[in-house]
Amino acid sequence: LLLLPGLGRGTSYFDAITPFLSKKFSTIVVDPRGIDRSSRADKELTAEVWADDFAALIEKLGPGPVHVLGSSLGGAMALALAVRHPAAVKSLIVVGGFSELDRATEMNFRLRLRLIDKLGLGDEVADYMGLWTLTRNFINSDRGLAVMRANQANIRSNSVELYRAFVLSLLRWGRCEPEQHAEPKFTSELGKIRAPTLVVTSDNDHLIPASLSELIA
Repeated sequence: LLLLPGLGRGTSYFDAITPFLSKKFSTIVVDPRGIDRSSRADKELTAEVWADDFAALIEKLGPGPVHVLGSSLGGAMALALAVRHPAAVKSLIVVGGFSELDRATEMNFRLRLRLIDKLGLGDEVADYMGLWTLTRNFINSDRGLAVMRANQANIRSNSVELYRAFVLSLLRWGRCEPEQHAEPKFTSELGKIRAPTLVVTSDNDHLIPASLSELIA
């Protein structure tokens, strides 16, 4: 089971569930290109570039195919992997994922870019991201606050330039950049996926709404 993490995160993203999954599967957790222990980016970071990296990893580890679980940006990576390298994917689980962005989500990520450019990856930006990533009830619990602070520490471990590259990868995945307006959304590619697929979402996800998961399904 290959686990693909969300925006700006590496293997620690799945710390809470890996012990449970490891009872049933051989789990593979990764630091995607440019994140934590992986080599820094030597090319533009995109979901497609990450997908090609993971396909090479699966081939190196052998034997494939493998089950793939991706969350948030990791869900985009997983979708790209299933389309570009179908022989590598035995089954697919996409949690809080998206094959395109709605207007509000695009605005959120563009605002992140402006905040990062003005404030860096300081406490203000970390709190903004935390409030948009986790729900009110979870943050109000002691465990939720601890998770948010740990997430923020992980995010701040990235450079401003690198975190900007992660956010830009989301906008490029959504085909939101000016030069991409004539390109079809990745949603149009989903029919190529033949692996059994489970799409997981939540009614109270206010950053990546359930409607984007329903679109994938």
